[in-house]
Amino acid sequence: MIKNSQNKNMLEQPIKYMYLNQMLSASEISKLSGIPQTLLESRLKKGWDIQQAIEAPYTPF
Repeated sequence: MIKNSQNKNMLEQPIKYMYLNQMLSASEISKLSGIPQTLLESRLKKGWDIQQAIEAPYTPF
């Protein structure tokens, strides 16, 4: 049986990507780059390279 304290340790850590010579989460990259986090994550899930996902143009609504 897994106790609550063990469950907390098993929570998923955010995936980190190399950006500006640092390992950062999609959330951190979004804040630094100005691209919406949902768009960035969507592109990454589709298999885009991190640099391509950040630099590709998009139209803000």
